[in-house]
Amino acid sequence: MKKKIWPIVMFASATVMILYSCDKDEARGTATMSVRLHDLPIEADSVKVEILDVLIHTDEDGWVGLN
Repeated sequence: MKKKIWPIVMFASATVMILYSCDKDEARGTATMSVRLHDLPIEADSVKVEILDVLIHTDEDGWVGLN
């Protein structure tokens, strides 16, 4: 049975956006997020994705890791 990895990527993207938007500080404007992941189709029972780091880029600080 072929399982597509796209739903996993969408879930990971939504999770990161939700966690980042939970900040109680005042609004900070807009942001753009892109996630790219592709591989050859495989037959698998499950796929695990581990996110090791999330970085944001600001004009003032450059690339900064999120807690």
